[in-house]
Amino acid sequence: MSETEVEDPAQAELDRVAALADQARQAADDAEFENAAADDAAAADVPADAPGAEALKIAESRLPALREVGQLFLFPPDSVHLRGLVLTDTAMEFDTWTTILHNIGEFAESSRFWLGDALAFGADLFGEAHVQAVEGTPQELYDVAHRITGLKVATLENYASLCRSVPLDVRRVELGFTVHEAVRALDRDEQVYWLNEAVVNGWDRETLRAEIKKAKSGEPTQGQQTVIDRPPSLAQRALEVLNLVAHQGQPTSDGGAVISAEVWAQVRSVIGEE
Repeated sequence: MSETEVEDPAQAELDRVAALADQARQAADDAEFENAAADDAAAADVPADAPGAEALKIAESRLPALREVGQLFLFPPDSVHLRGLVLTDTAMEFDTWTTILHNIGEFAESSRFWLGDALAFGADLFGEAHVQAVEGTPQELYDVAHRITGLKVATLENYASLCRSVPLDVRRVELGFTVHEAVRALDRDEQVYWLNEAVVNGWDRETLRAEIKKAKSGEPTQGQQTVIDRPPSLAQRALEVLNLVAHQGQPTSDGGAVISAEVWAQVRSVIGEE
């Protein structure tokens, strides 16, 4: 600075704040990297004979796949951890933050359908009375599922029952799992009709049940069928792709999946690349 040049105090303060912000962002990036490294190394730090070591090893092996799913839902890179989500972008816009919340909600809702479909498949393949020795103790199929997921057997049975009763191509991505419970006892055409009524009218499970009960007794209902022309969200398209691959893909030894040309055409249609 020359002798005649006078430093602007306001600009100096701005520069100081900007430098502190850069340091904070760098510290956050370093912390995120350390968290990711800790996730990857956790299993290696636990003795093989320690309590829970096997469960930790299995959980750690699932982290890469979980992060790939996170990318489909637009989570920031490496933000997904086994028991947390690390968000460090202090310049994140409000709309981006709400999108993350929406996508987490989609993931949580869809996971119940995924679990129900997986349980129904396992029961068909192995039989509900299939006995598997777990740590030397014979356990039936849903007991094994309870041990793996931590959910009550009754909850698991309910998930599987609903997924058997309401097929994938009838389910509506606009509606949550519990709303589908209202139509499980109906035939396919009625399920299609009433789920669309729920979408059009914004009904929850209890309202839908009440309207179905009215219709069965001959009372007038509040619903009105309309044509829905709403483009699916990115999260909904991602879920459709995952469902297509999960149900129709052939798994490979490296954790991927092989799909037919017909399924690939369906995937391209879902993501808008027809």
